[in-house]
Amino acid sequence: MKRQQRLDEIDRIPVEGKFGNGKRKYSLDRIYAKLKETGETWIVLIIIVMNLDKLSRILSRLIFKLSFIMKFTIMQKYKTCNP
Repeated sequence: MKRQQRLDEIDRIPVEGKFGNGKRKYSLDRIYAKLKETGETWIVLIIIVMNLDKLSRILSRLIFKLSFIMKFTIMQKYKTCNP
């Protein structure tokens, strides 16, 4: 039983970390909506923004890596063409 509790805690750690990040970086803890639906909408929008931020970081790294590979390939081709 203790082992299962520990495994459950380990599974929750990344999720709680994301909520902590949302509170710190995206003001998830400062939602003061009067209606329940409005508050839920704010939470969903903040989660969407968090996902878009992560996607933009992934895409920018990919573009940087591809540009580096292209530059390296062009330089190698240029060196082999011109002695």
